[in-house]
Amino acid sequence: MSWLGGPALIHVRGRDPSRVRLVSGGLHGNEPSGFHAVHALLRDPGSLATDVVFLLGNVEAALLEPHFSHRAVPGGRDMNRVWGGDDPSPLGEVARQALAQLEGLPLEAGVDLHNNTGYNPIYAITIADGAVRRPLARAWTRRLVLYPGTYLGTLLEQIEARAPGVVIECGQAGDPESDLAAERGLRNFLEAGDLESIPEGEPGPPQTFRSLGRVLVRPEVSLGFGARAEAELRVDPGIERWNFVELPAGTLLGRFDGAPPLLLEGGELEVDAVLDQRDGEVRTRVPLVPVMLTTRPDAAKLDCLFYVSERIDEA
Repeated sequence: MSWLGGPALIHVRGRDPSRVRLVSGGLHGNEPSGFHAVHALLRDPGSLATDVVFLLGNVEAALLEPHFSHRAVPGGRDMNRVWGGDDPSPLGEVARQALAQLEGLPLEAGVDLHNNTGYNPIYAITIADGAVRRPLARAWTRRLVLYPGTYLGTLLEQIEARAPGVVIECGQAGDPESDLAAERGLRNFLEAGDLESIPEGEPGPPQTFRSLGRVLVRPEVSLGFGARAEAELRVDPGIERWNFVELPAGTLLGRFDGAPPLLLEGGELEVDAVLDQRDGEVRTRVPLVPVMLTTRPDAAKLDCLFYVSERIDEA
């Protein structure tokens, strides 16, 4: 990867050149599973059902020492927030060039491979109809999270404007099992003759969740994990075990000093509808399923502490 030096689009021929599937890896430099999976497929593509365009994302951030430790180049943009078409940054220009290259191709479907900073099982994300996108996601996972009405300038939004697309969160960054799962699912996706016949990458019945928003730590509030942490908000250090577990109302998430420390963004609900922040304690006000809980203070402050979701049954 070091010889690239920057983002790249690589077009590989498959059995049916009348269709193209898009695979993106490494939009975040500290999420290596996408890089590793794409590299494995380039070394040994196997029997590709269609043409494939591989997008290697923020290579420059990934190559900063120590490798795969930087989400973005310091002072640079998040590469998964520059796909709206008018971002003035250098990465915004890269995104426009990449989309221009994809414009004339017969895109059939696309996937964007990511990792989490905290422990999560593999799951898929869609901003469209979950029932329609599930056959695509099942190459990796039975868990599908719907993020309706999400407009953040992501690559997924651009894929969905033309073809079915999902984001695959391949597990915790740096875990070899995450890399293996990313590659296995990618081969399932790329070798299947059509989207309806993609093999299942994980046993068990399908599970669907709807996001209700993401929980943010107020910018002025310091965050730590553990009762003795020297921070204004002290969160249970074992919270990662609650990812994709329905927490009952009244579950204690952490303790704080001063004013309520958490906000809810990206949904129709106010934070008080889901969290009870009183008397120095943060508790769940209603049953909820957290997704993407992390115990990394830097990651939680940069992005979010977790996403609030609910389990739903699709028709």
